[in-house]
Amino acid sequence: MVWLVKNRAVFFFQALATPLLLTMCASILYYYIGLSPEDLVV
Repeated sequence: MVWLVKNRAVFFFQALATPLLLTMCASILYYYIGLSPEDLVV
């Protein structure tokens, strides 16, 4: 039972962390390249 809760917590954390990490990486790239997100939206 404990491992089930642990797995669910890890899955929930990954589901939250993945978009946050992607957004952070994108923001850093935009900052260094000098692009704004609007430039990439066609």
